[in-house]
Amino acid sequence: MAENGIRKESLEADIARYIAILEKDPSSTVFAPLAESFRRLGRLDEAIKASIEGLKIHPGHLSARVALARAYYDKKFFKEAMAEIEDVLRAAPDNILAQRLLKDIEAATMNQTTGTVNAQIAEVEREGEGQWPSGDDRFYTLTMAEILEKQGFKKDAVRIYHALLKKGDHNSSIIGERLNRLKGGVVR
Repeated sequence: MAENGIRKESLEADIARYIAILEKDPSSTVFAPLAESFRRLGRLDEAIKASIEGLKIHPGHLSARVALARAYYDKKFFKEAMAEIEDVLRAAPDNILAQRLLKDIEAATMNQTTGTVNAQIAEVEREGEGQWPSGDDRFYTLTMAEILEKQGFKKDAVRIYHALLKKGDHNSSIIGERLNRLKGGVVR
């Protein structure tokens, strides 16, 4: 279904018109609105293909790069979306659409990471009994979690890592790596 109440029929008509223009002039820049129309209809693979093909001829076309990034984002290809948006922002740091999409990508990536980490936490917590007293978070640091992990207290280390993530600790990538290690059963 089309986004923002835009009628599907209108988008289909736009797509037909853009394709006709491209058939007459393959170097036309209508590939960008074509890609965006495909994206709005949820035809993400076609949006990506149209963008990539057009960008081969017009590599500096920034709105086409934004359209491609949006299609990648909608498809949850966040790494590819980020690469396109970074290219746009290097060329046009004031591009508001690119700035907004960058924030959306960062938020989605964080949510994706948090969901994975939460699943890992739940799995590791099922493995054994904790020894570390809960409730007192004064010592909830990466260092303390590492010490507990080295001593074999996985559940306690996981509890601390989880608390740090909830507090918005900026070391989420380090915490994710350590939780991955715990999930794999490798405790150093």
